[in-house]
Amino acid sequence: MLATPGSAAKASQGSLSSLTTDQLFELATRSMPHVAVLTTALAQPGTTPVFHKALVGRLAPRAAELALTQFGHNAVNAIIAVGSVPFHVKGTIMAALAAREGEMRESWMGRSVWRTWKGDMWKTRHADWVRWAKEVEGGSGGAGGAESEVKLKPWEKMREKNREKARARGGGGGGTEAMTGANSVEVAEEAA
Repeated sequence: MLATPGSAAKASQGSLSSLTTDQLFELATRSMPHVAVLTTALAQPGTTPVFHKALVGRLAPRAAELALTQFGHNAVNAIIAVGSVPFHVKGTIMAALAAREGEMRESWMGRSVWRTWKGDMWKTRHADWVRWAKEVEGGSGGAGGAESEVKLKPWEKMREKNREKARARGGGGGGTEAMTGANSVEVAEEAA
């Protein structure tokens, strides 16, 4: 019914929207067919603009707990691919997952969520994680298809161009990088 366009999808999504956090948690953890209802709902376009936001908003407080359950981890994995969920909500969920990183790494369900949400990138290269999460957000609205090429900012293009020049000179990594605000400038070291 969720995949059927029209009033059937609207009724199904309305029913899911009216569930409480505890009811959604129970739905996500009961069995695979039950969690499939949630993952299908997250993958389908919403009949109202706030459907996905409302659904994820109710799941978010218990996302770390869901990530450690046999069936619930599938719902948490589906959330990251939903383009209509705002970045700050995804960031809040990732912070909750990171707070329980030890538990996540101890179970295969947790490791699955940690990999899907790119937890190691979040810890070590936060700016890259932010860029990745925003790409997903601005993506196809939940289809989660193939990764597209990243559009670089002007200062990032300049940095890459300067790095290529340094490599062409045979310096490889012979220069040092000096940060000036948001811009990165390649500075050649002088040979003494």
